[in-house]
Amino acid sequence: MRAAKWAVAAIMGAATSAAAADLPAFVGQTVAAQSDDKNWQAIFNTDLRFTTFNSKRVVPVVPNGNPLAVFRPHGSQFYIPYGLSVTGTPNPDLKLEFTLRSGYVSSSQTFGPFTGSFSGTTDTVLSATATYYGITGIQPFVSVNANLPTGTPALFGFQRFARLDPDVADISDYGQGYTVGPSAGANIPINDKLVLTLSAGYTYLAPYNTEGFVDPALEGNQPLGFAAIAFGPTPVERLVQVRQADSVSGSVTLGYTDGPLYATASANYLAQVSPLFRDFKVISRRGDNTSGTAFVSYNFTDEFSASVVGTITHFENDFVPGAILPIPLRIQRPNINSNVYRLGVDATYRVTPDLSLGPTASIRYRDRNGFLPTLMQFAPANTRYGLGGVAQYAVTDALTLKGSVERIWINTRRIPDQVDASTGLVLPGTGTIALASQAWAFAGSLTYRF
Repeated sequence: MRAAKWAVAAIMGAATSAAAADLPAFVGQTVAAQSDDKNWQAIFNTDLRFTTFNSKRVVPVVPNGNPLAVFRPHGSQFYIPYGLSVTGTPNPDLKLEFTLRSGYVSSSQTFGPFTGSFSGTTDTVLSATATYYGITGIQPFVSVNANLPTGTPALFGFQRFARLDPDVADISDYGQGYTVGPSAGANIPINDKLVLTLSAGYTYLAPYNTEGFVDPALEGNQPLGFAAIAFGPTPVERLVQVRQADSVSGSVTLGYTDGPLYATASANYLAQVSPLFRDFKVISRRGDNTSGTAFVSYNFTDEFSASVVGTITHFENDFVPGAILPIPLRIQRPNINSNVYRLGVDATYRVTPDLSLGPTASIRYRDRNGFLPTLMQFAPANTRYGLGGVAQYAVTDALTLKGSVERIWINTRRIPDQVDASTGLVLPGTGTIALASQAWAFAGSLTYRF
């Protein structure tokens, strides 16, 4: 169990972002196989996740100036992620880990008489990690992660509206380009209760093609372009190339375990080293991203346990093309990028030896609009509340069923369109109007081990 906790600490230290929706993520159906010498183990897992929502915010268009906002959109998403992991210890000093993850998603959003839908596979993520235990007092590791473009990044016509609100849906984009990210680090046991984990990495993102308008005026005015799709003849669309920014990252994590108490805290830093290109034009270069995570769990009795997790993420101002200055990029106007704060709590009570129940609750606050480069849109300033419950039932020693339900409320605050400090011009679409959204999120899983 202690080794598993240190693995959790290492994973938290390496992570630099979290899913925007904060939806439940359960390990689903699991099939495990082990070699005869028990040096290798393979595990297959899959989840079943379903989300349904209704709101006044039509995505992917920001509300201000959006002619489609007169409708009240509603929709749903069915998502089945699955993965395969292989872990081996060819000798006592070396541990090898390989994982493959992909999935299937079906999303739909309806507003008035219009519907956008998409069904298909997501990208495939591969990773490999090697950890060496032959050095006293330090456990170095190297890792590489790769994203294979098996999804669909270009959605034409009404399919554009199948990109759901990232604050609600479990997954909001359905494909990107090839990505590779090597990293290295070390676990340093300070004593038998405390472990320090250090890691650093670099991520390269290759160009990929997505949809765009032939008419440059529509490309520069997304609300007008989307309105043209919905209300008039569909404008001629084309493929445009997007080149996401490369980045460097680093993290520091401390993990502590002492009997019924487990705690971990991590600090992460990410800096983009190249700008974001769309159709061979510089869009922006993201400001530095710093974040911190703290997690505490405690077993009060053999039947009752609880945990608390908190995260803080800060984005520095972006660098954007200057309207007047001849320099390629200039610092963005102040107070545009967001800080995101999240707090989640849960408790579990074992009703019988086979049945466990417990409530979950979370709150997430985004103080200002935040640009999401993967979706090429702003996430509005809002507060998200979640309240739900989890149940787990052990049918046999090998078979376990899990299920969860969460009710989600999202309140978007009114923020006026921002003014460009260098030109004095109002930037349409950078503000928000007051809106309310609700959603239900369900997750189910089946775990089988043998």
